Amino acid sequence: MMLKKLFLLTLLGLNLSLTPVFAAETDDQYWEIRRIWFAQAMNALAQKDWFQFQQKTLLLQDYPLYSYLRYQDLRGRFILRPDAEIQRYQEQYTNVPFAKLLQRQWLKFLSKEQDWPAFIRDYVPQNNTKMHCQYIAQRWALGQDNADMRKQARALWTVGKSQPAACDPVFDYLIAQGEMTDSLIWARLKLAFENSKFKLAAYLIKKLESPALKQQAATWQQLHHAPALTLSNFSAQDSPIIREMLTHSFLRLAKKQLTDVPALWSDFKQRYAFSQEQKSKIQRTIALQSAWQEAPQALAAFKALPTAQWDKTVQQVFLQTALKQKDWKSLLQMISKLPAKLRHNPRWSYWQARALQATGKWMQAEPLWQKLAKQREFYGFLAADKLGLPYAMNKQAIALTPKIEQALYQKHPGVLRAREFYYHGMLTEARREWNLLNKYLAKTDLETTAALARQWCWFDQAIFTAAKAGAYDDLDVRFPLNHFALVMAAAEEQSLVMPWIYGIIRQESAFNSKVVSHAGAMGLMQLMPATGKHVAKRLGLILEQSKTIFEPYTNIRLGAGYLRMMLNRFSGNYLLATAAYNAGPGNVNRWLKARPCEAQDIWVELIPFKETRRYVQSVMLYMGIYEQRLMNTHKYQAGLSQDQIVHPLKVAAQEHQVMNTRLCRLAKQKKKAEALTRADYSGTHIPTTLQ
Repeated sequence: MMLKKLFLLTLLGLNLSLTPVFAAETDDQYWEIRRIWFAQAMNALAQKDWFQFQQKTLLLQDYPLYSYLRYQDLRGRFILRPDAEIQRYQEQYTNVPFAKLLQRQWLKFLSKEQDWPAFIRDYVPQNNTKMHCQYIAQRWALGQDNADMRKQARALWTVGKSQPAACDPVFDYLIAQGEMTDSLIWARLKLAFENSKFKLAAYLIKKLESPALKQQAATWQQLHHAPALTLSNFSAQDSPIIREMLTHSFLRLAKKQLTDVPALWSDFKQRYAFSQEQKSKIQRTIALQSAWQEAPQALAAFKALPTAQWDKTVQQVFLQTALKQKDWKSLLQMISKLPAKLRHNPRWSYWQARALQATGKWMQAEPLWQKLAKQREFYGFLAADKLGLPYAMNKQAIALTPKIEQALYQKHPGVLRAREFYYHGMLTEARREWNLLNKYLAKTDLETTAALARQWCWFDQAIFTAAKAGAYDDLDVRFPLNHFALVMAAAEEQSLVMPWIYGIIRQESAFNSKVVSHAGAMGLMQLMPATGKHVAKRLGLILEQSKTIFEPYTNIRLGAGYLRMMLNRFSGNYLLATAAYNAGPGNVNRWLKARPCEAQDIWVELIPFKETRRYVQSVMLYMGIYEQRLMNTHKYQAGLSQDQIVHPLKVAAQEHQVMNTRLCRLAKQKKKAEALTRADYSGTHIPTTLQ
């Protein structure tokens, strides 16, 4: 038995072939047998039955996942130091993600064993700061030094956060070699202040040798912690360092005490030679903070910004500010100054037309609506509603034939490996292969892989890959109708429309039933465990354990139940219920209270949370698309009006208008009552009906 085991290990190490008779890839029996063998090999690996594992591995040398079995074999034998085999694996499987993973694990092993000669010999750059520092430190310990390594060491130093302890020897070496200059320390100190790492800043100040720099650093601390007080008595001479400190302080002050900024900034920009970049940075922050704090000078601050500062954040906040103030004239003026490419973006085209409409220029607005209405896009659907046109779907399928599929497998074996991993339920490994493919595949090949992923029912990767390829028009790939029976049953149980549930699933999880968010939301409709338990109790559903929420039947039923709760809470308003599903009903109530009289499109654009704003826009768009996808389903159509089927955004807008009319009326009554109350303090009588 021992001789048998040694013989098998030797064959694997030498990579000799005992390949079975080859069968064509289209042969179902070929795949069935090898998939069984692979499952047996993985089962043996889990049970640490090394002999059975090696036996099955030898039988699978013509199977796409053979390289993975070799990876598992090698990582299990690190203690035997298979250095040469690992090197051969790296050379043979350069386009297999497990080659890099094996290399990283091998280096960690050598580091733990403190086998530094082997570590240095086998090291290649890793996305691992600790390992990078170990490599440089050990090379220096062996007397190996050069300019490039010192450059790497300085880069490891110049970060605005603490580094691992493994980097201390590297920094000590820089000090010993006289390279830890005040200039280098100051560069890191600046980053520490910008990242609010005060302990690191205090440590760095102690390392400065120049008394003048130490004093300036102390001043910087004061400018950071008490910007208004420090600036009001500031009289240091102009210098590049002083201007850096002042820029930092003004950025802080704009966030903390905006009202103090205009007078101080007017004075300081005359006294100090700020660069154009520094001026623009401060002006940008003043404009944004003015808008966020709803200061009256906000629009004027935006108009004073140079074009280079109009990034996506500035654009969005300016738009929101103009909409809040209903300053359609300023909105049109600023849109006219945008670059042509940006001006023709659907969002800006829509708001240009909306501003023209609001200023009585309907004839100029209509051509913009018509052009927008041809696009399958949120603003395109809004434009279609303005004109009473059907939503444009612009559907075009990705070409996929057996010939194209086989050609892709031959050209990119990683696609085949991903398929087999997915077949075996090894999603982490499948995603490793898929992510590597997405880095280098050409557009047409990406499109094909997206269509294949849908064919395998790997819906989330089909959706993401189609987007990466720019294949936005294959609606079958991008908007699957998976779990149709479950969605229909949940919709019927809660009296909801199916497109809404589908839109939520598509946005929340892209049909990945196993996904968990950073916050802990679970499954297709991304339910928090506490929410799931609360809804389950209302539905009379017993959840024996939290992981039951991952099950599609349970998740969709609970998600639909929570949607119904939100819909009831917001008087049947799909738009507000969608926002509440993402941001919570408390936030939506607060936004409604602040803006009770806004039209649907403006209300959505004014949602303060970027994530929720995009979420609502996406779900509303997806509802329109899913309405069209479901049109041929007779059972779905039963009981729905024609208007509900083809224009869900229009229906949502009508619901929003009805609700907002009531809220607006109540808000006006409240304002009137408050005005009368204030008047009463001056002796004015309050009508009995308002007391």
